[in-house]
Amino acid sequence: MKENKANRCKQFLRCGRGIFYKNPVLSFGLALPFAVVVTTSLQSGVALSLAALVTYFPTVMVASLVGERLPHWLRVAVYPLAAALFLLPARYLISQLFVTAADTMGAYMSMLCVSTMLLFGVEEAVALHSHKKTFLYGLRTWLGFTLVVVLISLMREMIGSGSVWHTSLSWVPVKLPGVLVACGGWIFLGFMAALGKKLHRGLLALFRRSEEQKKAAQKAKAMEQ
Repeated sequence: MKENKANRCKQFLRCGRGIFYKNPVLSFGLALPFAVVVTTSLQSGVALSLAALVTYFPTVMVASLVGERLPHWLRVAVYPLAAALFLLPARYLISQLFVTAADTMGAYMSMLCVSTMLLFGVEEAVALHSHKKTFLYGLRTWLGFTLVVVLISLMREMIGSGSVWHTSLSWVPVKLPGVLVACGGWIFLGFMAALGKKLHRGLLALFRRSEEQKKAAQKAKAMEQ
């Protein structure tokens, strides 16, 4: 029973890596300007997430396919160029689906091609030496990024504009427009980082406790034999 609990805890940590555990934004501080500046409405957060999916995820897979055949100094130029090619359909898609959000993102949409999350992700993809592991890594880190930007966007729009998806909420008594500026984004990101750190520590403590219980059960079983 205790061994099963330890195995489930280990599996959760492995599957949640990049989302709840070692989140790229909260744990590594990657792509912070996007999480702070662009996240002024839920539409902007969803549009940013979609743009990151179309640029970041394929570029990481390209890095996995090319591998170490490119020298390190050349990767710095090749991978952002590949991301820029993927950005073209992303820009058109977002301009059609989220007209207001596309205007809000402005130059930040183009900056996705040189974001720290992308530059870090392609190096991790090369180091993994596995297309399957890279696919899962890219998917989980994108989901972790999406989780942060969507939650911050939702909270800032509700508190700052009294709306969700640009639909007014009559039950919101007070609007605080100050949270829509960059310093407001930093405040929300700070709270989320603190929550993420607490969750991170809780998961690690649960894992260590499960491992200790598993070893104790194995020791007791060996003594019985």
